[in-house]
Amino acid sequence: MTTAALVIFATMLNVEFITGNLGNGFIVLVNIMDWVKRRKISSVDQILTALAISRTIVLWTAYIIVSIFSMYHDAEVTMKRDEVFILFSPCLEDQPDKELLFNPV
Repeated sequence: MTTAALVIFATMLNVEFITGNLGNGFIVLVNIMDWVKRRKISSVDQILTALAISRTIVLWTAYIIVSIFSMYHDAEVTMKRDEVFILFSPCLEDQPDKELLFNPV
């Protein structure tokens, strides 16, 4: 990848990370403040709070993984074909031909 593409990718990642954390943090903060004030929380607010927390966890996980791989870009991550089938074997049990589901590049 060229340097310009890496800079654009890093900028987009950081902007998405910051805005995602601010937005999800705001949702959690408003719902928890309402919960403390009214002493109860509706089902919709419970779902929204849980989704906001899970999205924050996903954002942090993705950010950490990308940061680690950008620091150690020489590391190779490989997965063999058999490992993929073992990983997804419950999904593939009803499939008649497993060879058609995975085409290595």
